Amino acid sequence: MITVTLPKRNRLLQKVFNTIAVHENRDDSLLTHRTDVLDVILTGLGFNSHDKIEIKVVPEYNQDGRESKEQNGQFITIERSSQEKSEIHYVFFSYEFPNETRNGYIVAKLPISYRIFYADAHENKSFNVFLLCVTPSDAIDKNDETVYADSVTSFAGVVHAVNDYQTFAYKICRTLSINIINYGQLDWSLNRANEVEAQTPFRSVKKMKDFRNKMVRANNKSSYIIENANDTILYGKTFGNNGFEIILMAAAAKAITRGKVFLWQIKDTNRLDGEDRNATPITADNLELLKSLGIECFDELRDYTPNEEALVDGDARNQAEFMKNLMRKYGSDEKNAFFVIAIFKD
Repeated sequence: MITVTLPKRNRLLQKVFNTIAVHENRDDSLLTHRTDVLDVILTGLGFNSHDKIEIKVVPEYNQDGRESKEQNGQFITIERSSQEKSEIHYVFFSYEFPNETRNGYIVAKLPISYRIFYADAHENKSFNVFLLCVTPSDAIDKNDETVYADSVTSFAGVVHAVNDYQTFAYKICRTLSINIINYGQLDWSLNRANEVEAQTPFRSVKKMKDFRNKMVRANNKSSYIIENANDTILYGKTFGNNGFEIILMAAAAKAITRGKVFLWQIKDTNRLDGEDRNATPITADNLELLKSLGIECFDELRDYTPNEEALVDGDARNQAEFMKNLMRKYGSDEKNAFFVIAIFKD
């Protein structure tokens, strides 16, 4: 028996699968995109057409017992139980309009689902991504749920350039042993170099740092990675999607290094247009995920200095002292603290 469980009120999955109607009418014949999405997923996970499938659509409840208006995590679960074994597969969905923010959006939305997956007690479990392709059109209203009635298609025949940030997202997935179910449908004809790059995980923290750095403007870096033979220290902005990106980068760093991984959260209160915005730390549940992965996280938000030259010339001594104190507190060799200065001269 295979049990497919879908959330009732997730915004994206409601648009794709019509989950509210399925739940309220107790009628899984109302499920949309069963053939072009769900069957593709089941086949990609190794299930076959002879397997008996049960569809469950479940609501999420708040602590006060009321049904949640929006369920966290753009994912479904597929579970198979038998006398021999039990297995569960999490399937996360990429964003709706892939040719606009396509699949780089994995980085922004994936941490919520991954956190729930990581806490799952099943011994046999996997985390997967399904790249949702919606036919691109300037005429499509993103808020009109009816466009999903017939617009979810295969990537086959959709010509697009897989850019550096999307490739970065795919490499992060591979580094964390996350399977991309319909990866083979992507058209790489406009960027063969990225096709080669996306085939492999990051093999070192330096490779991840270098790939990330080549995509950002010099005056708008969202993260810094500092490393030596024993430790990796990540400084990451926490505003908006930057906070989700640094979560995945820290998790990936931990997966590819034997040393300690530290994460400092950086304030970023000024937008490019000069408007102030609130500096908010990474949420407690995401910090709990990182700590459970063995990453040393610091709750304090540190100030961000956008001018690297000023940091090197005027504040290097203070920065090195900060790193020295960090290393002393967490048991690393203090002499390794002063490599912090070098990263800002790269």
